[in-house]
Amino acid sequence: MKRLVSLIVKNAEVKGLEVVKKANQFLVSGFIESNQEFISLHRKKSSPAVVTLDYPVFIKSVSLRKDQLKNKRTIEDSILHRPPFSLKDSKWNYKVFGSRLTLFVVKSKDVEKTLFYLDSLNVTPVSLTCKASSLYNYFVFNYPKEKESFAFLYLTGELLDILVFHKTKFFLYEMPFESSSEGSVLATITKELRRITEYLQFQEAVPKESFSEIFICGKIEEPLVSKISEELKIKLSIFEINQRRIKFKAKDKNLEEFKEQLPVLLGASLGVLEKGLLNIDFIEQDRYKNLWNAYKQKFLKVALLVSTLSLVFLVGAAAFLLNSIIINRTAVDSQEKITNELIPVYRELNLKKESLLKQIEPLEKEVVNHRFLVEAVSLIDRELGDIEVERFDFVKEEDWQINLDIKSPSYDDISQFLRDLRESGYFTQIVPVSSRSESTREIKEAIYFKIKLIKK
Repeated sequence: MKRLVSLIVKNAEVKGLEVVKKANQFLVSGFIESNQEFISLHRKKSSPAVVTLDYPVFIKSVSLRKDQLKNKRTIEDSILHRPPFSLKDSKWNYKVFGSRLTLFVVKSKDVEKTLFYLDSLNVTPVSLTCKASSLYNYFVFNYPKEKESFAFLYLTGELLDILVFHKTKFFLYEMPFESSSEGSVLATITKELRRITEYLQFQEAVPKESFSEIFICGKIEEPLVSKISEELKIKLSIFEINQRRIKFKAKDKNLEEFKEQLPVLLGASLGVLEKGLLNIDFIEQDRYKNLWNAYKQKFLKVALLVSTLSLVFLVGAAAFLLNSIIINRTAVDSQEKITNELIPVYRELNLKKESLLKQIEPLEKEVVNHRFLVEAVSLIDRELGDIEVERFDFVKEEDWQINLDIKSPSYDDISQFLRDLRESGYFTQIVPVSSRSESTREIKEAIYFKIKLIKK
């Protein structure tokens, strides 16, 4: 059983729901209406939290060559070297559908605002996602047979979202919406659906068949859906939840009130809990930077602990040796004294010795297993200077390989860093992979460099 809290922050207030996955079913076990209710729930049982950003997200779908799709590293390199639009001051993530890459980008300041607010509630999210990802998950989970090509309209009191997916092409259109009267709702939805369907058919090569049926959910009633369908001559169907796999707590008084937020909140949690769905996480990249410090802390602590226990062992061994000498000297004088006083001491020291050996043995094995990382981290850290580590990947222990991404103010510093590593003689191969430079108003120039370090 897995438990997850799905949240969205809006107007300095959180709303959310609690989802429990048991076997192949999902239970919406409770709704969160306010900060106070969340704090009360979080204090009783702290669950992992997925948070959906309530800020604009820019989406672009582009084609990639086969050589760019080899692995995660080549895909990310293609994004950084030729981004479809500026990635300055932004957080991003992506999903590959077939041979096409769909890039999701959000402003860094919007992510920082959200994380700052969550920190005030003592929440560290396991994923920070977006509405586009959540709506995709919500539809595909409930209509798996339609996942290759579909059109999905999501309506709230403030926004109209139209998600279109055709094979490998991903589109989301979001526009302000005001439901002042039935006539204005009818006019707005009809106009926007006609405009978008025509644009995608003629400009983006999405066939007309993709719009043969449009699914609709949110703040809309059946009579209005029928009128829109008649006006556009397109089949519109009210979205239905897969009740065999999604259950709700019996007679939950808040279900109707949360009906409008349900697609986003439930879709975000499905992206984390269900394999094969879309999990766009804007804080994933930050974890790579934190990995460097995590390696240093973990393995240096192990080395310190082994050193401390080794010292304790040596002190114990010295005490044992000293007592052995005393036993030999006093043996001549008093056999009875040896029997009554020194033999118990000998036994006690011997037991301590065996206990210390048992504690040291597994630690020595762990240090041997990670000796390469301890030595490599120490060497790299010593030679860095003004260079910053952006990413640190230890590929496989048997390969003794490290993929290192660094950021430097100049190429001279990188050259000196590589020279120092070669002169150390520790790595058998030091392979530069790629480099690029960036400059902004705040930063005159920054060099980003990728290196492969191998020790055979």
